[in-house]
Amino acid sequence: RWSVNGAMLSPAAFGSAALARGLLAAHLCLLLAFAHWRWTRHDGGLLSLLGGVVRGPLPPRDDAARHALQVALSCNFIGIAAARSLHYQFYLYYFHSLPVLLWMTPFPPALRLALWIGIEGAYNVY
Repeated sequence: RWSVNGAMLSPAAFGSAALARGLLAAHLCLLLAFAHWRWTRHDGGLLSLLGGVVRGPLPPRDDAARHALQVALSCNFIGIAAARSLHYQFYLYYFHSLPVLLWMTPFPPALRLALWIGIEGAYNVY
């Protein structure tokens, strides 16, 4: 197969401009949603954070290292999820971060494991 996430699409649909625009819009919307509701929630949201830039630096976070890791890994995962084409090389690039991302979720351990197995299974089918 030529793509893991596009294998169910016809070549014409996979190469269409509409799919490209839709994936770009989904990518941008997901990044903005995570930026507002997840990554800057501690600071009052994205708009509050941007408005605060004018007022001066924010106080340091107690969990700055964990937060930076969460932002970087979830941003990368959003990019992977909104990609038109995924190959095994991309999976190799980010599969190490999946356990960390899943551990950072509030999901029960059984669901975390099921999600991890599901993603592994999706890549090993093709």
